[in-house]
Amino acid sequence: MRSSGFRAHRQVIDVSGDGPNNAGAPVPVARNAAVAEGIVVDGLPIMLDKSSASIPDLDTYYQRCVIGGEGAFALKVTEIGQLAEAIRRKLVIEILGPKLSEGSPSGPKFVPAVYGAYDCFIGEELEESIGK
Repeated sequence: MRSSGFRAHRQVIDVSGDGPNNAGAPVPVARNAAVAEGIVVDGLPIMLDKSSASIPDLDTYYQRCVIGGEGAFALKVTEIGQLAEAIRRKLVIEILGPKLSEGSPSGPKFVPAVYGAYDCFIGEELEESIGK
């Protein structure tokens, strides 16, 4: 972002996925480094098939481990039909601000960042156990 040649009023990293981290730096390390640079990390946990999910509470993982920074949020997707709306809504919220979408009764659930007890290294631990 620093070398892009552009200056933005706000910098945001979007993280979308259907499982925990399986490559790169540990999630809390990467998130904390981005937030320390003033970058917001937003997320889109995709929870379509609970029977094959590596962690059943992916939305909580995103809320406690992935997203961070001022105004950070995640939009949980549980049905394939929600995906396009969630992506659109996420972009709108990132441009206009999260306050505009709070309390919306329909569509993907808006989840703010929460810091607290959770095993944020679950992705790395799962990868390690699979590699053995």
